[in-house]
Amino acid sequence: LMRFYGDDLKDVSEIFATQKDNPTLAKNSPPHAGAVSWVRGLVARIKEPMEKLQGLNKLVTETDESKDIQKQYDVLMASLIAYEENEIKLWSAEVEATGEEKLKKNLLAP
Repeated sequence: LMRFYGDDLKDVSEIFATQKDNPTLAKNSPPHAGAVSWVRGLVARIKEPMEKLQGLNKLVTETDESKDIQKQYDVLMASLIAYEENEIKLWSAEVEATGEEKLKKNLLAP
C-alpha cells in the first residue's frame, strides 16, 4: 500500500516539475487563478491518501519505507504550498498594478 502511494507521489512530483511553468488550465481560466486551482488539485491528490495512511497501524507507518515516503510527502507538500503562495502573491501584485491604472482612467470619454 505504501509503495503504491510512493509511486503516486513520484507521479505528482513529475507532473509538478514538468508543468509548473505552464500548468494545464481549465478553458477560459485566468492564468494565476488557474495555476492556483491546478496546484490545489495536486495537493488534494496526495493529501487525502496520506491522512488515511497515517491512521493505519503503527507497524505499517513505522517502517523505513514509510518514513521515506513521509519525507517525500513533506518535501512535495512544501513545494506545492510555496508555488501556490507565489502564484497568489503574483496575482495580487498584478491586480494592484492594473487596478490603480484603471482607477486613474476617466469613466466618460470627453
